[in-house]
Amino acid sequence: MMPWRHTRLAAIAASAFLLNPAPAAAGGNAFEALFARLDPAADLVVTVDLAEAGRAFKRLLVAVDEAPIVRRGPEIAAAWKAARKAVDDGMASLRKSMGLDPLADLDRAAVAVAIDLRQPRCALVVTGRFTNALLAKWYPDARERLEGKVKVVEDGKGMASAVPAPGVFVTGPKAAIARMATSGFDASALAARHPAFAAAPGEGFLLRASYAAPPWIRSPDTDPDLRARLSILLHAARIVVDFGDGLRVDAEAFDDAGATRLRWLATAVREAVVAYRSGARALVLGALGLGLDSMPAVPPPVARVLADHETLLATLDSFAGDAFVPPEVVPDGRKVSLRMDPPALKATVPVVGVLAAVAIPAFVKYMRRAKLSEAQVMVRQIRQAEELYRSEHDEYLRCGPVPRAVPKSAVPWPGDRCFDKLEFKPDGKVRFSYEVRESRDEPGGIEVVARGDLSGDGRITTVTAGPDGSMTVDEL
Repeated sequence: MMPWRHTRLAAIAASAFLLNPAPAAAGGNAFEALFARLDPAADLVVTVDLAEAGRAFKRLLVAVDEAPIVRRGPEIAAAWKAARKAVDDGMASLRKSMGLDPLADLDRAAVAVAIDLRQPRCALVVTGRFTNALLAKWYPDARERLEGKVKVVEDGKGMASAVPAPGVFVTGPKAAIARMATSGFDASALAARHPAFAAAPGEGFLLRASYAAPPWIRSPDTDPDLRARLSILLHAARIVVDFGDGLRVDAEAFDDAGATRLRWLATAVREAVVAYRSGARALVLGALGLGLDSMPAVPPPVARVLADHETLLATLDSFAGDAFVPPEVVPDGRKVSLRMDPPALKATVPVVGVLAAVAIPAFVKYMRRAKLSEAQVMVRQIRQAEELYRSEHDEYLRCGPVPRAVPKSAVPWPGDRCFDKLEFKPDGKVRFSYEVRESRDEPGGIEVVARGDLSGDGRITTVTAGPDGSMTVDEL
């Protein structure tokens, strides 16, 4: 795990992007082509410019490199250098495990969610440097089938993925994957439900989210307890958020009470921006005014940073900028809007940095979960096989680990006599080493353990099924 001070500096880096955000290219709506692969009944649609997120991530690292407190403070510079190396090593590990560069090879993404009480549906479309070879790398043991000429892989949990064309990755419900793969949905229907996407993204665009209330949400037949838990969603007919160089929020309520709630929420966002900016300045100026650098209880490295008043103030000014007039929340009947331009956002809400640092890793986490699903499925199968064996032989078998060494990538199953007795033999390659051992908590019981190096960087992910069948996931 990254040391605390490195994690802290990485968080500072995330907020530093707002120093000088560069605009993205303007033009036609580059997301339109993705909508034909998404369910037109979706209640929530989010589009993200992953290419801009990658550029933003790089810019925020450079921004911290050039911050006065880093350039002039040897101790801060050394700590940041270590944190930067950890970031670089992490990205190198991702490139190796994914087979592509998440900062350079991803383009755009769109997520659609249909809020269905019986079975919510979620679908994802990403453009970038995707190939069927990458699909095989990510899902080495998934069940494959053809939809026309498109190879589809299924994860065994009702979801499926495909690369229906060079540069396009789709994943969604198994029942919908054929239409997702062939652009078989009505893009105009989705655009009609979410008219905000008719407008092309502006300069510096990073994210646009549109929520349209599902038809059932105002139905009197909806369970009262559920309605109570839904809270603000009962009142919000539509919410649109645009984020990039600036922040734009537009919302419309079903009724006057909802309009009041939406206005309060928008005002809370505005106040949070003001509080973050003013609070940061207050903390730094208060520390200088109190002379904390001369207090014995303050750690020497912190005291030395505080003692360099000129550098500290220069860093504060470059990050926080000049004073600004907080924007007003504008009510218009049942509609509410908030506009915050780049100067108002500068170094106040670290959302751009956070999104830049999270949007791409979020996709990576999805791929990581896909790899993890192998262990969860296999461990469950071994556990069931052990129970069946015990019912016939009145004992459990202790097997493995197989493979003996934790794999760094997918490897063929080497075979094992003990696991053969359980009739457990994976058909394809495995990313985990599997073992059945004596339970540490229940004498006579067993634990089924899977260990894998999902990123190829030596960090071991362990999936364990205990004597009671409960499953835990740990990462060293």
